[in-house]
Amino acid sequence: MAYILCIETSSDLCSVAIAENNTMVASKTVQDRNSHSSGLALYINEILEEAKLTINQVDAIAVSKGPGSFTGLRIGVSLAKGIAFALDLPLIAVSTMKSLTNQVIKANDHELYYCPIIDAKNGELYYAMYDKDYIPIHDVKVGLPEEVIWHGPIALNQVVFFGDGIEKIRDRINQAGGIIVENIKPEAKYMIPLASEKFNYKDFEDLQYFEPFYLKDFKARKSSEKLRRVLNR
Repeated sequence: MAYILCIETSSDLCSVAIAENNTMVASKTVQDRNSHSSGLALYINEILEEAKLTINQVDAIAVSKGPGSFTGLRIGVSLAKGIAFALDLPLIAVSTMKSLTNQVIKANDHELYYCPIIDAKNGELYYAMYDKDYIPIHDVKVGLPEEVIWHGPIALNQVVFFGDGIEKIRDRINQAGGIIVENIKPEAKYMIPLASEKFNYKDFEDLQYFEPFYLKDFKARKSSEKLRRVLNR
C-alpha cells in the first residue's frame, strides 16, 4: 500500500490529490491563481484530513512539472521539493501535457492522436502530440498558432485538440476537420495513473537538481522597460 500526494499548479487552478495504489482517496481543486502561494499548503492539509492521513504516512510526492505558468510551477515544485526533502520522500515529476492527455484518452476509445495545447501567453502556445499509448509523435514545443495546426502527414480529422490554448486556433481546427474536446484543464487527480506508474518503476527525480520544465525563458517586459528608463536617466 502506497500513498502519493499529487500537486498541480501549472495553470490558474490550484489542485491537489492523494492516491492509494492508483486510486484517488481525496482531492481538491480551486480556480484562483492567487491561491497558489497562500492556499496550497492549506489544501494539502484539508485532503490529508479528509483521507484520515498525516503527512508522515505519505510515501511519495508527485508534482506537475510543466510547461505552464512560470509562477504556478515554481510554487508547486518548491513546495513539493520542500516536503520531499523534509520527510526524505521520493519526488515524482509528471508531464502537464501527459496529464491533460490522460483525461481525453480515458474518454475516447478510437485510434486517434492527442494534441494538448496550453496558452503560453505573448501570442504563443505550448503543444505536443501523443498516440493512445502516450508515445510522443511530436515532443513538447512552444510556437505560434499557425505552427500548431500543422502535423505533417497526419490527417486533422484523426487529431483530438484540447486545453486552454485551443481558443487561439479554434476556427482553424474546425475548418480542417479536427476534433475538439472542451473544458480540459490540469487537475491533480489526473496525475494519479502517471504518478503511480512512475512510483512502481522507481522513476524518481534528483531533489537537488530538479527544476520545472519551463520550456521558454520568462519575459519580465515591464520590469525590463522600467529598468532601462532608470538607467537612461
